Amino acid sequence: MNFPFLYSLNIVYDTDRSALDNKAAVTMSQNFAGKFVTKIRDRLEEFSTYQREIEKRRYVKVIPTLWVFGDTKQKLNDAIGRTKTVWAKEDAGAWQVEREGALEQTLFITSLLGGLYNVYGNVNTIDRHLYMTLDAAANLVPIQGDFSGNGLPNTILLGRKGQLVGVDVFAKGSTNHNYLVCAESGGGKSFWLGTLLMDAFMSGEK
Repeated sequence: MNFPFLYSLNIVYDTDRSALDNKAAVTMSQNFAGKFVTKIRDRLEEFSTYQREIEKRRYVKVIPTLWVFGDTKQKLNDAIGRTKTVWAKEDAGAWQVEREGALEQTLFITSLLGGLYNVYGNVNTIDRHLYMTLDAAANLVPIQGDFSGNGLPNTILLGRKGQLVGVDVFAKGSTNHNYLVCAESGGGKSFWLGTLLMDAFMSGEK
């Protein structure tokens, strides 16, 4: 996404299963007809999965929030539309992003570091949480790591977070040894290619 945004995920460990168990029991015991059949069928499938896995996997409450920013109202609306499109894609999980209309300030505070206090039933009062397994929640955590390098540290680079990265373009474990050097005119392509080749030559590559 090519606009400013803030993504936050609060994970709440709650040993009380009664609320989810009650929802599952009520939903599984009822029959539905009409225009809500499809949605209810999906809920029944979700609760069936829950009842099968509850003894084997740990379920947690999660509150995912995504804030987008724009200098103008038009840019903000464009960013919101783009967000919905990106998250709705199948390879992104086919999420249905909904715009908050009642608890903007509360949810913004909970999105900040240390902003959520799980006391006095706050999470249930806010009622913006989802249930999922701990494994599923781990896939949504906003953690991004640097490239750790490959092979011998023939060429020493600096990652985006200041981490040293060793690169070996002729590493024996690589499936191929093709690489591409791209930059604008005068951007240092020749210098960078010369550095790669010299580092490889000095390390004994031929």
